[in-house]
Amino acid sequence: IEVGSALNSAMRFETTQLTPGGRAFFQHADKQRNGYTGALDKIEEGGWDYVILQEQSGSWFQLIDSKYGISINGVVVTFPTILVETIKSVNATPVFLATWKEKYGPMNAENQEKVTDAYSYAARVNNAYCAPCGDALLTLHQAKGDSFIYLDDVHPTYTAQVLNAYVLYATLT
Repeated sequence: IEVGSALNSAMRFETTQLTPGGRAFFQHADKQRNGYTGALDKIEEGGWDYVILQEQSGSWFQLIDSKYGISINGVVVTFPTILVETIKSVNATPVFLATWKEKYGPMNAENQEKVTDAYSYAARVNNAYCAPCGDALLTLHQAKGDSFIYLDDVHPTYTAQVLNAYVLYATLT
């Protein structure tokens, strides 16, 4: 989705992704864990301006749990913090993509607020940006319903993906 072109902007983004299905931050941030995705290695290659972080759809609540981490020299460091510190070590800017409530959550203002609050908290304590994609999707959901948001119970439709791209563009520019 080329948002810059659609907005008649000179700004362009070159992207890559590391998005194996069903993976949570702990699988991206702990090199010793079975199922490690290689995310820290990819980040450490450098050359990034921004790195977008999105927790697995149903695991957003772990962003506010201080037990959700590993012990380093006797101090628990959360998985979001490990990712953010790695991103900052290569002079890139971390951005948390605040997702949306699952279809059967259900998607409503109260439930979406919990998701956004968790991502906002993770961004705040890690001095990172937060792109409120879920809030934008809630607005679309309230106007048009489930079929404009969900392909299944959690994954976004093309329309929702485009809206997410616009929210990310607005966050980064």
